[in-house]
Order: sequence, then C-alpha cells, then structure tokens
Amino acid sequence: MSLVPAQPNAPALPPDVLSELQKLADRAGQLQLHAHSPNTIARYQQQWQRFVAWCETRSIPVALPIQPELIALYLTHWSEEPEPPAYSTLNQAVCAIGWVHSTNGVAQPSSITLDRLLRGLRRTIGVAPRRQATPLRLDHLRRIGDALLAHTKAQHRDAALLALRRSGLGYGTIASLDLANVVELTRSKCVIRREDLEVTLKRAAEHCPVRAIAEWLDVRGGWPGPLLTRITPTDEIDHRAIARQSVQTILKRHASVQNVAWPTDGVFSEKQHDVLAEAIARRRPSRLRDHALLLTLWAFGLRSDELANLRIRDVRIDQRGMTLSIRRSKTDQEGVGKEKVCPRGHAPATDPVRAMESWLAVLKEANADPRTPVCVAIDRHDVLTVSELDESGNVQPASPLPATTITRILRQALLLAGMKEDEIADFSSHSGKRGVATELAHAGADIRSIADVTGHKSLEMARRYVDEVERWDQSPLRKLSL
Repeated sequence: MSLVPAQPNAPALPPDVLSELQKLADRAGQLQLHAHSPNTIARYQQQWQRFVAWCETRSIPVALPIQPELIALYLTHWSEEPEPPAYSTLNQAVCAIGWVHSTNGVAQPSSITLDRLLRGLRRTIGVAPRRQATPLRLDHLRRIGDALLAHTKAQHRDAALLALRRSGLGYGTIASLDLANVVELTRSKCVIRREDLEVTLKRAAEHCPVRAIAEWLDVRGGWPGPLLTRITPTDEIDHRAIARQSVQTILKRHASVQNVAWPTDGVFSEKQHDVLAEAIARRRPSRLRDHALLLTLWAFGLRSDELANLRIRDVRIDQRGMTLSIRRSKTDQEGVGKEKVCPRGHAPATDPVRAMESWLAVLKEANADPRTPVCVAIDRHDVLTVSELDESGNVQPASPLPATTITRILRQALLLAGMKEDEIADFSSHSGKRGVATELAHAGADIRSIADVTGHKSLEMARRYVDEVERWDQSPLRKLSL
C-alpha cells in the first residue's frame, strides 16, 4: 500500500522515517489480510482459481478489473451444469472475485446486470442447502465411544506375541506358529505343540499370557493359517503370517516408546516384560484424540474450525466439568470470545470431560506447550507432532490439523463402530451440531438453550432443529394406526 499521500513540492522524508513508514505499511497490509478468517480466504482462493481455470479453457484473458458481464456468463454456465451448485456457492464465487479485486486495490465489479442475475439465480435455484448433514445421535456416540475405547487388533496381536516371547520362544519360531499348534486353551493354561516343540503358558494374576492368547484368538477368528498375522494400517487383519524380522521390529518399537534398552541377547527381564505389557495395553493416542475431539465437537455444538483452532490453554477441567474458551468463530469474526461449559457425564463412552482429560494427559506426557492445538497430527506409530520449527529455526507449537480432517475422523470412527461405507456418506463435521441440537429438542430443551449450545445467533436457525423433531413427534398421522 502507499506509504504517504502524494504532496506536490513536499520535501523528501528522512531515510529513517521512510523506513519506519515502510514497516508500518507492510504491517497494515498484513492486517488487511485478516479482514476475513483463514477459512474464508481459503474458500475465496479456491473460487478464484476455478474462475481463472474456466477463463483459460476458453482463452479468455484474466486481468483486473474483471467485467461484470463476464462474471455473469461464468455464473450462468456453472448454474446450468448437470449438477449445479447451490446458490450460496455461486454467491460465494462473486464475493471471491470481489475479494481479489479489493486485495489488489481495484474497485470491485458491480452492475445492474450482475445484480439481476444473482436475484434470478436466487429465485430459480433457491437458497435452501442441497443436502443436510446426517445428525450424529447419542446412539452413534455410544457406538463410537465403545469402539474407540476398545483395544485394537494390533494391540491384541502384540500382547499375544509378547506372551509367546516371554515363554522363551525365538522370533523365527513365533513367526512360524500355526493356529493348529494351539492344542489346548483353558482358563488356566495354553498348550502350544508341534513336532519340534511344546510349551505351556500358565495363568498369571497380571499380564496373563493365557488371557492374551485367548483374546487374540477371539479377534483373529477361527480360520486356518498362521497364529500371528499381519495387521493393516487401518487395523484390519491381513491373513498372511508376520515375518521373523517383524516380530523383533514390533517388540523394538514398543521398547523404544517406553525407553526400554534393547538387551544385547534379545532377552528382556521380568520387569522389562511387565513394562512392555503395560505399554501394549495402553489406549492408542490416536483413538484417545479422536474420542475427545468427537465428543467435544458434539457436546459444545462446535464448528470444525472452532475445534481445530482450540488450544490446550483454552480447556479448563474441574470437578464440575469442562470449560472451553472459544476465542473466535464464524459468528464472532472480531474475536470477542465466549466461554461454554459441559458438566461431567457418567458413561465413559459418552462423557466429553473424561475423554478430554485422558487426551490432555497424553499431550502433557508429550511435553506439549499450552499453546499447542488440541487437534494435533499423529502418525501410524502413534507418535504425536506437538511442535515444529518456524522459518528461523525456532521451536513453535505445532499447527493444528486442517478443519476438514474432522469429517474424516468422524467417518473413520463410524466405520470402526460397525457402519457401512454407504451409511456414512452424509455424515460431516456439521453432524455434531445437528446431532446435539436434535437430542436437546427431543429432551424438551427450549430454543434459547439449544441456540446457546450450538452457537447460533439467530433463534430461527435453532428453531429448524425443533421443527424437525416436532414434525415427527407431533404428526397427526400417528393417531391413525397406519
């Protein structure tokens, strides 16, 4: 932006003043970029790129200012596609093109033609959303919670592997065992036998090897083949046998996480075995994260960007429950902020407070800074990314996961809970807000209370959820015994 207004015959400014003004001008330009939220800017950039691509495929030069008539042609073409966008999407395209103009110091395009076209699109297309997100109901939450709190297939496999190693079997022997080699399995013992070996595992009070084998076999199923199998990254059983080297690699990974030194002879002490068994039995960080995020999304009626931008310092938990400081939201672009509360629940599967406590404990163990996002990345080995280096090489809190990740986390959790692919297509991050509003309406909550939870400024928006529930609960057709 211009440093100072041009003044004829004005004396030249001193170099130090010019330098200061240049810094202020740069900062002013940066502040102007914050006129819109990062999510809005990202959507505007996508819309602009789509418009540019449309022009380029028709050899239409793109130079500011864009003529309103060209924008009208673009919108008309887009609205007549086999699957046309919603009116809100077309209107967003106009806003995006206007944003590019204002960002570059050019007057925004407007004309009577463009205004009339938008009114015509509004009347012909309508302003109602094309497809509503499926509400995430309490039953969904219970099933998700039960699934996320359960041990993974990989954990059951690794516990059985450790039990076999603790019995004295070598890596190669463990990898080569077949289901048929388990010749006896009772509450008190497990007998493994083949031509070249026989070993008996006996029941123990803690880290019981018999229970570890039994639980793995329940998960594995009774199909013939290798006793210990591979597990896919999505925690599905791969029927192929694990390799000898994989047996050692699995144990080394658990030892590394617990800072257990790898013995030169490959034989752990009893105490080290106990430490590894406890490590394997611990809940996976990724599942604790997903459980906490989804319950928080639901109970507080959050939008995906509000959840993604939540920091550890924004969460306070005491004996009453959990308090969130929402620093900025779609309906609070100025950052006035708001505090929302959730009382403690009773069931581990659906209590947001307990779930968040468990997840914050994991973040604390990883030495996360209070400014670290609650929504952080975790790799397939359950290693958290709580910090990163900035351009100057300084350590900073990690960036949050993109808000779009919340939908993926939700759908993966629903699949884990037993739903089919075609059943989860209409679930999105907005399903949490719709779900809690629907459940509150069913419970008889008034509109203001629902709006307070969901964050709607307009009571009319909250009224939609109540109307939908009442349409079903108060339908006169219920009296007809159809």
